[in-house]
Amino acid sequence: MKLNRLKSVARDALRTSQGSKKGYLIDPFSMYTPEIEFEIDLITANIIPDCDGDDVEIYYKEISAWFHEVLPKEGIPEEIIDKAIIKISPKEKKCIIKAQGRLFTASHEYK
Repeated sequence: MKLNRLKSVARDALRTSQGSKKGYLIDPFSMYTPEIEFEIDLITANIIPDCDGDDVEIYYKEISAWFHEVLPKEGIPEEIIDKAIIKISPKEKKCIIKAQGRLFTASHEYK
């Protein structure tokens, strides 16, 4: 098992589009900078604050589903993931994955 692959998983989780069964989805924050902070738990698909079915919830629930699909493809058991979140603020979007005591991050600053 190569945990270093989690670095690319973190980077890919920040992409601005996602194909799904519902069609092609675009990250709502690729078009505008968020005014408040969001935290998306990739393991449980929980979003704080609750987005109540809007575009943010639809997009990031698909990213969470993708996360669960990509781990086995990368040879990484889901059980070793301690934490996997995306933090979105007016300043940046950041993915943090913690597994077996190691931290893997990727970030994108808004301009």
